[in-house]
Amino acid sequence: MSRSACLEIHAINVSQGDLILIINRDLAKVKEKIEARDDAELPGDPIDWVPYARHHGVSLYGTVRKALWIDGGDTCFADGVYVLLEDWGVVDRGETWFPHLSILVSHFHDDHIGALTNLFGYYETKVIDKKKRKVYCERIRPAAVYLNVTNSAADAQASTLTTDLRRRIKEGRVASAEKATAMREVWPGGLTPETPDKASTPVEIDLGTGVDDIPIKCVLRAAHGVFNPVTKTVHKPKSRKGKWDENDRSLAVVVEYGSFRYFAAGDIAGDGRAGGGNEGDNAMPDGPGLSSGHGDMEKPLREALTAAYPKTEDTGWTAGRAKFTSAGYATVMKISHHGSASSTDVHTLATLRPLVVTISAGYKIKYHAFPRKQVVNRMDPNKTSTWKAPDGSAVPNSVKGVYLTEPATKNDEDLTPKALPDHWRVVGDIVVRPVDESVRAVQKSIAKGEKIEVQVYGVGIQEKPESEKFTLRPLAKKNTEGVYPIGPFWHSDEH
Repeated sequence: MSRSACLEIHAINVSQGDLILIINRDLAKVKEKIEARDDAELPGDPIDWVPYARHHGVSLYGTVRKALWIDGGDTCFADGVYVLLEDWGVVDRGETWFPHLSILVSHFHDDHIGALTNLFGYYETKVIDKKKRKVYCERIRPAAVYLNVTNSAADAQASTLTTDLRRRIKEGRVASAEKATAMREVWPGGLTPETPDKASTPVEIDLGTGVDDIPIKCVLRAAHGVFNPVTKTVHKPKSRKGKWDENDRSLAVVVEYGSFRYFAAGDIAGDGRAGGGNEGDNAMPDGPGLSSGHGDMEKPLREALTAAYPKTEDTGWTAGRAKFTSAGYATVMKISHHGSASSTDVHTLATLRPLVVTISAGYKIKYHAFPRKQVVNRMDPNKTSTWKAPDGSAVPNSVKGVYLTEPATKNDEDLTPKALPDHWRVVGDIVVRPVDESVRAVQKSIAKGEKIEVQVYGVGIQEKPESEKFTLRPLAKKNTEGVYPIGPFWHSDEH
């Protein structure tokens, strides 16, 4: 059976940082690009077209229907990220205005916004009318930017780059009347500001449609607080003497494509200990630098996800709709805060029940020894075969594959395990793609049993450590033949 995948979710390797790139790809245009090359031969299976194009240097610019870019890694990665955006066809060096592209800022820490600042543009001193003037040189102007609403007290605690980032977004807003960047400030809870009470509807980002015109959308489920759709209230992070922990302000998103869901929540934290269902070797230890100063925002977020995404009742197994066997489910999740022990509680895993997990971790700029072994234990079925749900019930560990960008090893076994479990793979850049035909099958089904199929492969990009103290974990086995650098790997779960 022929397979295709229009939706791509990339975890770009920016070492100890985050950069997620979500693309809705027009595969018909990819086909045209390949067929236009005399030295290229179109693969028989559409799911192989994009990897083939990249492998053979076929330009993918013009094949992107919609793209959402979340965070950007630290400042030092800006130039490399630009090249990768070119490689995937999101930007083109001859342009600055990209109406198909939106950018979302999860929170204002350097390892999430540093590169964004330089990718929007930079200031250069030029001599104009015999006077030195700072001139703004634009690189990327997206259609829209989504970020936490301006809060002088909170922003003052954030990265020093925050003011500069807002200034460069403003430059894009005034650059052209017809081609201006829209500033979409998100109200606490991930809500739109359009209604009188300023707290009613979660922000939705339209990512177009996939197979059979099934909508692809990104829904915000947290932003400086979590909105519960049942109680209609916003649970805000705790202020400590007028200050907020910036991680607690993280925007959380759910990407929906039929019955496929992807979850990411920046650096949002949980309990880390028994309050989050973490016991024994799963619990965050005590000690200097190991105790979390964050608030537990995962608990209200779990409750909101369970309320917003209910289980499909037996009478709901009808054609033309998404279907789920548990409430709060997500097919794929990005581990929060790079694998910090205070994030991704057992209760959260039991709620999401992910099939595939991705982790952005590394050694720059400040090494945190992520992912912590407690988080490794929580997802390793050999260590934790069942998860304790918030209601006390036991939920089977659902994780079938864990993919990491670039975690380093360090001679401190209290922080980092010597070896990772068998189903954990270090692959550099990570590409996750739900198979269109499986999305269609579940959408059309009238009974339980159809499966969502997910393909994962690695691009293999790693950074060279700047210090001899760190060594990078070896990559999963690279391919010597074919168009996939690492993989592909296949996973499926039943709906």
